[in-house]
Amino acid sequence: MTSYSRPYTPLLVGLYFLLIILASYQILLNYYHGHKLMSFNFGFLGLCVMFCVFRVVFWLSDTSTYVSYHLVFWYPINIQFGMFYLLMLYLMRLVRLSEGSWNIKRKKLVFWICSP
Repeated sequence: MTSYSRPYTPLLVGLYFLLIILASYQILLNYYHGHKLMSFNFGFLGLCVMFCVFRVVFWLSDTSTYVSYHLVFWYPINIQFGMFYLLMLYLMRLVRLSEGSWNIKRKKLVFWICSP
């Protein structure tokens, strides 16, 4: 850990820990209310908890070796990619389901915005 990030370590650990608590609480609420566990929300929140745990470990551990640094710093970026991938899948599912109710102007607008 570098000297310029050392004063912010307690703040970062506290905020990531708060995210872990909030995401875990959301998972428990989803489970309690009978939502499907194989949903986009559960996958996103599960990956969010894993990502935050890796970040807390990164800020609290000694990452002086090459392997430990790459394991706790670079590996969670793949988890973050998975979170955003699930978010995009969910949004595209919403767009796809609502596509039947669009008028022709809206379809043309989406076509011109999304075309390369």
